[in-house]
Amino acid sequence: MSEYAQPFAENGIDFGVLPDLTDQDLKNIGVLLGHRRKLLRAIAELNEVEKSPPKAAPPAAATPQDAAERRQVTVMFSDLVGSTALAAFRPSASQGTSTPKIMTTSRSTSFW
Repeated sequence: MSEYAQPFAENGIDFGVLPDLTDQDLKNIGVLLGHRRKLLRAIAELNEVEKSPPKAAPPAAATPQDAAERRQVTVMFSDLVGSTALAAFRPSASQGTSTPKIMTTSRSTSFW
């Protein structure tokens, strides 16, 4: 129905005027009977949409991401031969260093 764009523009018909149009108005600007009925039906539907209250959006369902809390965890596992002896070792000030030198063999761990 793009053929009616020019007559609508010439007669100053815009979206604000649409709800006030009658069958006679459309006939006066040269709109065919079938097109008048379609236009009037579409205008009535437009009015109903504007008058009806907006529908509230349904509440969103909880997604697995929302339902569980994620936390980052860092785990360190070390397996040292003689790790208990290493944990108990505390160098004295007379040894001159706070970090022990470790020599590990398959049977024992020695500190010096």
